[in-house]
Amino acid sequence: YVGDLFGNLWKINVSASNPNQWDFAYKQGSNPKPMFVATDSGGNRQPITSKPAVSRLNFSASGLQIYIGTGKY
Repeated sequence: YVGDLFGNLWKINVSASNPNQWDFAYKQGSNPKPMFVATDSGGNRQPITSKPAVSRLNFSASGLQIYIGTGKY
């Protein structure tokens, strides 16, 4: 997972042993598409300013949560 200063959270598939085969997990046609866009209540994009962190929902679940930060504090 990678965040950018335009508020995009990207999921990149790096499971192939050959880096030339790495690719964005979500696309619209052949164009990469973010899995999430961080916005405020007015629809303004919020820069993702921290490294995404991933954790399990709880100890018995198989789902994951992704945490991002969009500010200084």
